[in-house]
Amino acid sequence: MGFLKRTANFVTFGAVDRSDAKKITKNANKRKDDIKEELDDAKENTQNDIKNLGILKETTYSETISSFVKSYEVIGKVDLKPLKQNEALDYDIFQADFKEMQIITTNIKEISTAVVGGALIGTTAAFGAMGTAAIIGTASTGTAIGTLSGVAATNATLAWLGGGAIGAGGAGMTGGMVVLGGIALAPVVVFGMFIGTNKGKQVLNEANNYSDEIDVLVEKVITLIAELSQIRRGCYLMSESIQGLEALMKVYNIEMDKIAYRLEQRSAISKFIDPIKNKVFNIDILSKKEAEIFATSANIASMLSEIIKMPLMDEEGAFISNSLEVLECNNQEIEELKLQINHQG
Repeated sequence: MGFLKRTANFVTFGAVDRSDAKKITKNANKRKDDIKEELDDAKENTQNDIKNLGILKETTYSETISSFVKSYEVIGKVDLKPLKQNEALDYDIFQADFKEMQIITTNIKEISTAVVGGALIGTTAAFGAMGTAAIIGTASTGTAIGTLSGVAATNATLAWLGGGAIGAGGAGMTGGMVVLGGIALAPVVVFGMFIGTNKGKQVLNEANNYSDEIDVLVEKVITLIAELSQIRRGCYLMSESIQGLEALMKVYNIEMDKIAYRLEQRSAISKFIDPIKNKVFNIDILSKKEAEIFATSANIASMLSEIIKMPLMDEEGAFISNSLEVLECNNQEIEELKLQINHQG
């Protein structure tokens, strides 16, 4: 068969080799197109999941945590002993968390009123992937992501998420697309050899080399798709954690509102005397039940804030692999907290 092929090549001036080269190149391009389509789908799905997670974080902060902050500012002025004496809560850490809650709640409101459309989408996408760092994060141009709009916001976010990760040995989104774009130029070179040449063997060798390059590309993209899958898994687990805690927070916010309302309805004399009674004579202003609600609410808010600000991706766009373990442990803690609260109720 080899002798017949060599003879045919000789008679046809290398046409058989050129034909084989075309088949090899066609098959390689089919593999490239298939994996590119798979990557595009994975990237779009991941981007949607990140954006939806960002929207969940934004609404949780602007509605649920904001409501807690408002009630806490009233109750905290009257009696902080329930928090200082609560064993499940590190008071100093919580105070730092609460200040951050106030800042981020304000920033989110400012961003929501200052930008429209695509800019807000860009911010929520970054918020989903990078946590609260996105609220004060900047694009590579130095422009705050929250001030960008439309495609610019999406591109800046993706660039921030994926830039440089391939070069660092990872598989970031931007890096993967650069590799894919570079290899896509190869067919122009290969097909150019089919025109006006009788060097069929050279064409066949080039086609085989191109096929090998595509195989390398496919493996890189498979790695990238696997990383995108991990990011989507992280989005799911984080959303599950946030939704579980937010459901509890909403219940406790109702009770916190009642406590804050009672304290605000006190007479002017009581408002003046109560802080003295509390700080000087160590007299409780809150009832035992109110103190429990206050402490539990603070604990839930702290856990919720910690999860929201947790990043799924690092500055180079690589997925933070241990985030899945942390989120799974968080979900177990949340379930235990639910059981504990139900038992107390």
